[in-house]
Amino acid sequence: MTLLFAGLVRTLFIILVIFYISRFVTRYIFPFFMKKQVRKMQSQMERQMRAQQQNKRNEGDITITYKPNPEIDKMQKEGEYVDFEEID
Repeated sequence: MTLLFAGLVRTLFIILVIFYISRFVTRYIFPFFMKKQVRKMQSQMERQMRAQQQNKRNEGDITITYKPNPEIDKMQKEGEYVDFEEID
């Protein structure tokens, strides 16, 4: 009988410890990590807004985007072949 009572007390003690640990985590530690995550998301959104504002162009501005041609790039890397004849 005392062995059964000791097991019951031990089980209740473990349940109470888990309960109080979970309360501590949800009350103090979880909000800390949530605040950190919210700050991180806010800074990311601010960076995106700044990037959008910098990319905003005024009406009438001309922009030229360069699209590289792989064939020309290959020729520039290898060099050009010049055909020549020897003159005596």
